[in-house]
Amino acid sequence: MSDRHVVLGAGGNIGTAVVHELVNRGRSIGVPYQQWSRAYPAVMNNLIEVAADLGPQTRVVYADNLYCYGREGALRGPLREDTPHLATGKKGRLRSELIEQLLQAHGEERLRAAVSQGSDFFGPGGDNSILDFFLFRSLLDGRRVSILADLDRKHRFIFLPDFARFLVNMAMDDRAYAQVWILPHMEALTYRELVESAFREAGVDAEGMIHTMSQGVLLIGSLLSSIIREVRDVAYQSQVDWVVDWGKYRDAFGGEPTPIGQAMRETLAWYRRHLGE
Repeated sequence: MSDRHVVLGAGGNIGTAVVHELVNRGRSIGVPYQQWSRAYPAVMNNLIEVAADLGPQTRVVYADNLYCYGREGALRGPLREDTPHLATGKKGRLRSELIEQLLQAHGEERLRAAVSQGSDFFGPGGDNSILDFFLFRSLLDGRRVSILADLDRKHRFIFLPDFARFLVNMAMDDRAYAQVWILPHMEALTYRELVESAFREAGVDAEGMIHTMSQGVLLIGSLLSSIIREVRDVAYQSQVDWVVDWGKYRDAFGGEPTPIGQAMRETLAWYRRHLGE
């Protein structure tokens, strides 16, 4: 029997309980980071086939990241929907191919597709994010924060509840389909400003508690861990200004992202409730 499971209706009470039971038994939900290139083309193809079988009016809204634009895209300025897909790493190329695959199915009138995109996220329930281990857990454990980033580079994060809210707003509007949309993100802060805001909202003195992890540590780690080898493929996002322009979404649908201070407070409250479980 396969160790991987797909649970339909996972948002309902029974579906959620089934997911928790599978996880408690050591079973897998989702695709491991290091297996994306092998698994996701088939996942997307199967999704398209199922949706197409339901009829051409079936709506598929794809929640994507920004990998497709690559380092060179970011160096051209704020990322926008019309920024060329310039990624050279395998994860960025994969994301570009998946978008093309889905929108091609839309163009063939097999289904209706829309793509939403967000940068790195954090928020309640976001315990699979870049800031989960590097920031929040260390901060609340009283340990020094060591983060793999140029602390003076700007980065736009998206609050996890905002991602869901803006995606659903978009999905319910007929104008969204056959297009790519960068969702509303919080203000662009340097990594230093972002981490300091977390310390401030936690009521902890940040003096001497923020440290930059060297690229050498990443290199050594990649020799020992397959997932760290995969992270190296997109590590440039924390070494250049990684910001977005979500004006297209604002003009079409409106909406404002959660302020950074409020987002930090809600996230820290969630971690305090769950770290002891």
